[in-house]
Amino acid sequence: MLALLPQGEMDWIGSFLPEIDKTYVGLDKDHNGYWQPPAETIAFEMNLKTDKPGNSEAFNDIAFRHAFSLAMDRTSMVDIAGFGYPVVNLHASGLPPRFDSWRNKAAEGDKDVWMTYDIDKANKVLDDAGYKKGADGFRTTPKGQPISFVIIVPNGWTDWIDAVQIATEGLRKIGVNASVATPEYEQWQKQLLDGSFDAVMNSRPDGPTPFRGYYQTLSTAFAGRIVHADSRYSNPELDKVFDAYRKATTDDERKKLFDQVQVIIADNFPVVPVFNGPTWYQYSTKRFTGWVTKDEPVMNPENHDNNRMRLMHLLRLKPVQ
Repeated sequence: MLALLPQGEMDWIGSFLPEIDKTYVGLDKDHNGYWQPPAETIAFEMNLKTDKPGNSEAFNDIAFRHAFSLAMDRTSMVDIAGFGYPVVNLHASGLPPRFDSWRNKAAEGDKDVWMTYDIDKANKVLDDAGYKKGADGFRTTPKGQPISFVIIVPNGWTDWIDAVQIATEGLRKIGVNASVATPEYEQWQKQLLDGSFDAVMNSRPDGPTPFRGYYQTLSTAFAGRIVHADSRYSNPELDKVFDAYRKATTDDERKKLFDQVQVIIADNFPVVPVFNGPTWYQYSTKRFTGWVTKDEPVMNPENHDNNRMRLMHLLRLKPVQ
């Protein structure tokens, strides 16, 4: 991608560009621009149906998931791996910043204590829960089973790869034997769907409200059926609220039901939110005008396949006369 930019032949881009003011805007300051507001939540998701006994016991234990979260250096993930583009997410509910008007403060406070970076506290949580360290420095489960897993991330996704490496460094500091693997994107997708993986860093689906991101990630109906529902999480209480939301007829009803969703997620902590990735959007006014910008933020501007607004964006564009 970076090698193609100097040619000036690209009009609409949706990629991670390091040092964007230098590598993109600086190539043509009169025409090249970007707008990258915080988007969907990125989280570490464990395969709760893994066939490895030790991993399964750990992943399905909320104490382990809390310790996992406490070992995450979110600031380094944002500032080092992400070049400062993402923003740290410090809510156990994982609510994206752009849906701040949907926030339920009852899902925050003491529920968010697991969202800080605290290696000492993480070690204590595991010690208290019965995860003992062996001679090799790695922990076993309370039942004595070994814990060893790989976090998969697509090859070439350099910012995510660096973030996962930071995550595994934190996990090893608390005695958890975690490492990184970088399969090709198609293989990565296949593993998420067939369940032949242990852990992954993944995003949520986007939407005009926060509901879709939670429903298609954490409802039993989607568990294992789409790449975003890779954790295979199932919670009957949460499913009932999701069903009620889908049947609601007023915004007030939906808001009250989503308040419940946030509390259930924060209490049960099925995944480990870490940050909110940016909306990947860069554009050139060299050949077309009408681009969505930060001064006219009328829609999600990405050209990604999962963004249903991209056609509306395309229809706004007019050739330069």
